[in-house]
Amino acid sequence: MPVPPISIPPPPTPRKRNIPLLIGIVALIVVVIGAGLIAVFSHIGGPTQAQIDATATATTIQNNPDPYSPAGKLAFFDSMSTQDDTWPSDPHCSFTGGAYHIIETTPKIYYPCYANNLVYGDFTFEATMKLVKGDCSGLIFRADKPSGKLYLYRFCYDSRYRFTLYIDNAGTNATDIANQPSSIIKAGYVTNTIAVVAHGSTFDLYANGQNIDTVTDSTYASGHIALFAEDLSDPTDVAFSNIKIWIL
Repeated sequence: MPVPPISIPPPPTPRKRNIPLLIGIVALIVVVIGAGLIAVFSHIGGPTQAQIDATATATTIQNNPDPYSPAGKLAFFDSMSTQDDTWPSDPHCSFTGGAYHIIETTPKIYYPCYANNLVYGDFTFEATMKLVKGDCSGLIFRADKPSGKLYLYRFCYDSRYRFTLYIDNAGTNATDIANQPSSIIKAGYVTNTIAVVAHGSTFDLYANGQNIDTVTDSTYASGHIALFAEDLSDPTDVAFSNIKIWIL
C-alpha cells in the first residue's frame, strides 16, 4: 500500500523585533544615568552660582568693614568702574574712564544722579570723588525725588563744606545747617573721600576719614540717595568712585 504523503507544517512566522523601541529605551537609560552622574559630580566637584555669589558677597563685606562709629554692616558697594543699572546714564551722568562722572554747566544749579531703588534711613554713606573742574560736589540722602525734599552734604574746591536742608525743588527756601571751611578737606581739583553717618536726627560729617562736624535735624527720617555736581559760577565735572553704604 502506498504511503500517504506527510504534510509538513510551515515554520512559524518570525516575530518582528521593535528595534526603534529598544533603541529609545537604551537612550533613555543612558540619559537618566548621565544626568545623575552630572548632578553627583556637580555637587561634589564645584560650587553652584548661588554659592559663588554668596562667597563673593561675604568677601566684599569682609574686605569693607565700617570704619565709622557706630559701625554698621555693608549693604551696598559699587566701585563705579563700569556701567550698571544702579545709576542713570544721561548727558549729565555717565560712566567714563573708570569712574562715574556728573557734569553741570548752568550757574547756581546742582544736578543729582539718583540711585535706582536704594532707600535708607539710619546708615553710613561714603564716596570717593575727584573734582575734575568747577565748584562743588557731594551726597544727597533721605530724599523724596519728586518733591525735592532732601539733605545735601557738599564739598567745594575752596575746602568749604555745607550741610543743607531742602524742602522743595526750587531751593529758595533751603536752610544751611552747617556752612564753613575745613582744613581736612583738600582744596583744588583733587580727590576727597566724603561720608555722612545718619542715625536718627544726628548727622556726623566726615572728610577723608576724620569727623569735621556733627549736626542735628529731625525733618526727614529716610529716603533715596544720590550723587551730585554743582556749578556755582563755573562748569563742573566730578568723577565718583567706591560708593559704600553700611546699615546701622
